[in-house]
Amino acid sequence: MKTIAMLAALTLTIGLAAAKGPSLPPPNPEQGSLAITLDAKPPAKIGKMQADQIFFVHLDSDADPSSATAIFPSNYSDGDHVYLLNAKPGRYVAVVAKLRNPMSSGREFQGFLSQEAIAQTETTVAAGRMAFMGKFSVQTSTKLDEADPAQAHYFRLLMPETGRLMQAMSGSMPYTAKLTKFARDPKAAEAFWTEATKDAFKNEPAWLELARHELEELKK
Repeated sequence: MKTIAMLAALTLTIGLAAAKGPSLPPPNPEQGSLAITLDAKPPAKIGKMQADQIFFVHLDSDADPSSATAIFPSNYSDGDHVYLLNAKPGRYVAVVAKLRNPMSSGREFQGFLSQEAIAQTETTVAAGRMAFMGKFSVQTSTKLDEADPAQAHYFRLLMPETGRLMQAMSGSMPYTAKLTKFARDPKAAEAFWTEATKDAFKNEPAWLELARHELEELKK
């Protein structure tokens, strides 16, 4: 009985820890942050996939957004909000999205953004600020042979020497992702930061203050 009680207590402790979740690292005043939402239509154009993680490229003076080799994965997400927190200031683009399909449990889908989509994501991050990259929608395809140079480059970089059979066995499926629409206007930004203050950072006071600041700036 004692063992059962100890296991029950341990289970409860783990459950409470999981419910609370780990605290985010504090904002670094010398760094900035990126925020984005991205959804995708599956190749069959039925249903919708949501990005759980986004991979970014920092555009240094000599970086080509279509062929960079240094990629920075997002480090926080909440619902359809994806963030790169405490990032080096400068210009960034999004290049790849890890997608989740509610209809395909256990499978991962990698959406390699087209050159057009990458160009539209370019956003500047300033120290002490949070930058809204935008709200993006893409159409995915399994036709990797029709990939543009950027898609082909990041596919080789992130999934080297991976055949179709191995991709299927690993549970990770690559798609090309073509931009269908995006919004980065004040209305879209206000909706994003309003939601962020209510959900994404409601238990993170320091980050909540930064999100509220972005919302207040839009209303000036």
